[in-house]
Amino acid sequence: MLTCYRFPIRNTRLLQVFGLALASFVVGQLSVPSAAEPAQVSSQRTVRSLQQDRLTVLQKISEIVSQRHRLGVGNLSEVLAAKQAATDAELDLCATDKERVIVLERLLEQAKSVEAQAEQQTQDGTVNEETALKAKAYRLQLEIRLEQARAASSESSK
Repeated sequence: MLTCYRFPIRNTRLLQVFGLALASFVVGQLSVPSAAEPAQVSSQRTVRSLQQDRLTVLQKISEIVSQRHRLGVGNLSEVLAAKQAATDAELDLCATDKERVIVLERLLEQAKSVEAQAEQQTQDGTVNEETALKAKAYRLQLEIRLEQARAASSESSK
């Protein structure tokens, strides 16, 4: 007769059933994550696709608002708001810090151009000082993000 922790096991069949149940439970637990992985990958693809769609829409809005501004119909504040929304969407799509650095460098050049345009229009009297300050704040925000991305990129390369 087998004994286990002071309790005699009279029926080896009971031990076999218990072992089989334990093994099937362990195998079942091990297979659950692999079944969940395709759903997670699919979810990530869906999120990425939605982010890309959002970026496309916001870039189109930015183009429309910029064109209206060039024609004298829209104002520079609208252009800044549209560019900021598109910037955030584009940065959401970046998978690595190196990608963020590249995107931020390009966006910073655009922001400098918008800031110069705002300063010129402020001097001409067509734009108020608040709008020029918003353009400067946007440029500074991008410079800060760029420096943070560069620092993170250099840390991850070590």
